[in-house]
Amino acid sequence: MQETQAAMVTFGSYFRQGGKNADAAFLYGQLLEQAGQDAEALRLYQASIDGRPEALPIAATGAIVRTMMKQGRYEEAHAVLVAFHASAGNAKGYLNTELSQIEQALALYRPKAKLAKRS
Repeated sequence: MQETQAAMVTFGSYFRQGGKNADAAFLYGQLLEQAGQDAEALRLYQASIDGRPEALPIAATGAIVRTMMKQGRYEEAHAVLVAFHASAGNAKGYLNTELSQIEQALALYRPKAKLAKRS
C-alpha cells in the first residue's frame, strides 16, 4: 500500500510538472482507477493514447471501456469501441469480448438504444 501511495505521489508530481510520457500516463491511470478516481484515470488513459498516436492503443482503450462499463456508461463505451475498430484495419481483432458484453448490456437494459453498426 505504501508503494502504491508513493507511486501516486511521484506520478502526480511528474504530470503536474508537465510530464507527457504515454507509458507513465497509462500506469498512473491504472493506479488512479484502483484508488477509485475513475474520472482522472480516464483522463490519463486518454493522455496515454494521445501520447502515442503511431501505436494501436489496445490496453488504454480497453481500460477506458472497462472503466466506462463499471460506471454504467455503456453507450459511450460502445462509441469508443466502434471508433477504435474503425481506426485501423487490424483493430477489429481486439476488444471484441468487451464489445459483445456492451452490446448484450445495451440490449438487456436499454432495448431502445440504437447501436452503431459494426462493420
